[in-house]
Amino acid sequence: MTGSALAVLLSVVAGLAGAVQVSMMSQLGDRISIVGAVAFATLFTTVVSVVLLLIFQRSFVAYRDAFNHPWWMLMAAFWAC
Repeated sequence: MTGSALAVLLSVVAGLAGAVQVSMMSQLGDRISIVGAVAFATLFTTVVSVVLLLIFQRSFVAYRDAFNHPWWMLMAAFWAC
């Protein structure tokens, strides 16, 4: 598979995944409220991130190290929401 074919394949998969995510979050939002759906998604992402950090780095040092940087660098996490 060439690089261009891989890029097209990944773009199609990402587009489909985005459409599925919007549909699922919309249904969840209808059932538990939009704020509840966003809070659940945020909590789920946090738990998965902590688990991955522990699996790959076996410590919480990355969290401590993050706070040793200027506040404006930490704002990237805010804009990612």
